[in-house]
Amino acid sequence: MRPTGHLAGHLVTHTHEISTTKKHDLRLKMQAIQATLTIKPSKTREFEELFASGAALVHANEPDCLLYQLCKARNKPVYTVLEIYRNKSAVQTHMKNLKKNANPAMASLLAGESIISMLEVVGNPGLKAGTPTIGIVASMPAKNVDALVRATVPVLDDVQAKEDGNLMYCLCKDAKGEKIVFLELYTDMAAVGHHGKTEWFKAMGKRQRPYLRGKPHISFLETVGVGGIQPTAKM
Repeated sequence: MRPTGHLAGHLVTHTHEISTTKKHDLRLKMQAIQATLTIKPSKTREFEELFASGAALVHANEPDCLLYQLCKARNKPVYTVLEIYRNKSAVQTHMKNLKKNANPAMASLLAGESIISMLEVVGNPGLKAGTPTIGIVASMPAKNVDALVRATVPVLDDVQAKEDGNLMYCLCKDAKGEKIVFLELYTDMAAVGHHGKTEWFKAMGKRQRPYLRGKPHISFLETVGVGGIQPTAKM
C-alpha cells in the first residue's frame, strides 16, 4: 500500500486496507503496522521533534497501543515506525486519533512516498521493558506462508525467554499472504550478535529453508525517542 504525499510522518490521515478475504476474525488478534517514511535531508531534526509530540499523545491516550517506536536508517533520511496493537479495534482507535490530531506541518517534510504495511501478529510479540537502541525489520518471501509460519513459530519462546538483550521478537504475516515479517528490538548490537549465534536461531533457519521464496531482506535501524513499550510476556 503506497499512500500519496499527504501522508506525513505517520501523523496525518491515512487509510489501511485490511483484507476481507480472510476467513478468521482479526478483531481479537494483535496487529502490527510498519510505516516507512522518507524525509527531506534538511528536515530530519524537525521531523523527529514533531513526531515525538504526536507519539506522546499516542502513548498517553491509546492504552491498547503496545508499541509506537520511531526508528531511522543509519545512512539516509528514511524512518520506520514500528507499531503493535492489542487488536483491530485498537488500530481503528489510532486511525481516528490520527485524523483528530493531524499536524499539517508534517506534509512539507516528506521527500517521497510513504509505505504503510498492515501485518497480523502471530503469537506473542515478546515485548519487554527496557530501552532499545537497535531495530530490525526482516522480510522473508514465502512459497507457502502458513508452512513458513509453522517452521518459524518454535523459535519465539526461546528468543523471548532466553535472550535478555532482545526486547521484541514479533512474527507477522502480511495481508497478502506472500511473506512473513519479523519486527525486532534489541538493547544494543552485542545483543543482535548474540541472537545470530544461538542454536535456536540456526535451527530456525534450517526449518525455514524449504519454504522460502528468495532471500530475506533485512534492515538494521537505530531507535529514535521513546516507544512506550507495554510488556506482553504475561499476556
